[in-house]
Amino acid sequence: MRCKMPSNVIHYYFAKTVKEELNSDIKAIIDNNSQAFLLGAQGPDPLFYLKFEKEPLNQLGEYIHKATDAHLIFQASADYAKSRNSGTIIAFLLGQLCHYAADAVIHPYVYYKEKDMLKFYPANAHENMHVILESAFDYICMRDNMKVNTVFHKSYKNLNIQAAARKEIAVYYSKLIAPMFNIELSPEKVMGAIKLMRVFLRFCDDTTGIKYLFIRALEIIARAPQCVSPFVRPRREKINEDWMNLNRASFAKYHNEPELTNETFAELLLRAEKDAVKLIVNFYDYISKDIALDKQLYYRNYSGELLEQSAKIAE
Repeated sequence: MRCKMPSNVIHYYFAKTVKEELNSDIKAIIDNNSQAFLLGAQGPDPLFYLKFEKEPLNQLGEYIHKATDAHLIFQASADYAKSRNSGTIIAFLLGQLCHYAADAVIHPYVYYKEKDMLKFYPANAHENMHVILESAFDYICMRDNMKVNTVFHKSYKNLNIQAAARKEIAVYYSKLIAPMFNIELSPEKVMGAIKLMRVFLRFCDDTTGIKYLFIRALEIIARAPQCVSPFVRPRREKINEDWMNLNRASFAKYHNEPELTNETFAELLLRAEKDAVKLIVNFYDYISKDIALDKQLYYRNYSGELLEQSAKIAE
């Protein structure tokens, strides 16, 4: 079974960067509800930690990422936020928009790079190249952008959130999102998934290098694929793997279309940042001024698949 529980540092950093480009009204909401915003920046990823539940519940995170109508999800979410008039929910959803923008732009590169990097890894790691890449991105982000110690940084703290806010967010998933996919989901299970994600990431923060060796030893003894060890951040950059696409290899700009780009990872982040600002400003205008949510801004899903050909003009 493929492990698909992602890491979190890139999304944390990206959301903090996007926030600095927003107007003072939106910044105030985020600052007053910063934990909810940063949890929202993890998008639907905490739902991957429902993987031990029965189907279809354990697939909800995947369903959201591959949904063919992102606008429908965010329109319903905006209406939900308006009806609740909750700073927690609004900030959380602004964070979600950051995650959506980043995923939609970066995932096509990840899907290309997963295949490109197979030659560097043994067969038992191939199923989890997605996570190996995300851990690599996190390492570079911490080293070059955040400029923190990549060994001792405690990334699990990015998911810190007060119980009341966590419950409010859990109710949002239970009452609104899960029913959109005809799935029953209790708030308690959502809260449990958020806690489990934090616990798991804390476990994977390896300050000595011993955890990685221990985990790999268990995987080898169990003859299991490299399913947990990829979550442990690398301790150095592997230049020959070109994680950041500094060599400008060409890859599909959209996951389901042939149009090519050769952007570096840093350039992808900049493009995603511009998208996120547009999405957030429009979303907040809908909540605060009743200006319509612009459907053309939602022309991809989280996986980077183009949903409407005509909507390319949104760029």
